[in-house]
Amino acid sequence: MYQVSYERSYYYPTTEDDITLQAELRLAQEGVEAEAKLDTGAAFCLFKRSYAEELGLVVEQGYRQRFGTLTDSFTAYGYMLVLKTLEIELEVMVFFPADIFIPRNLLGRNWLRKVRLGLVDYEGLLYLSKYQQEE
Repeated sequence: MYQVSYERSYYYPTTEDDITLQAELRLAQEGVEAEAKLDTGAAFCLFKRSYAEELGLVVEQGYRQRFGTLTDSFTAYGYMLVLKTLEIELEVMVFFPADIFIPRNLLGRNWLRKVRLGLVDYEGLLYLSKYQQEE
């Protein structure tokens, strides 16, 4: 038997097809709140371009990266930001698409690598801690 401890727990609706968490993106004193989908298949965190603009970022001045999907590819630009979810703050590279018509907010594996995540999906229960957190 194994035991793992977590800082936070969160109940999510099991009637939905995805797991959505409240997130806050911060750069210095500027912050913007968004809902984001937990996506274990996404390599990086991706948020709508409008959030970057609200933070005062010039999207195309960020780190350029091409992303591929099942049907297409697109360019996005990354910035190191503070990403807060369930009161846990982490510095993470967050990408914003060049195209304003990509309406996704995803918590990808670059965020997942910094947390300890537990799921009991049949109960709609998510557990979360910083990965570095001592048990």
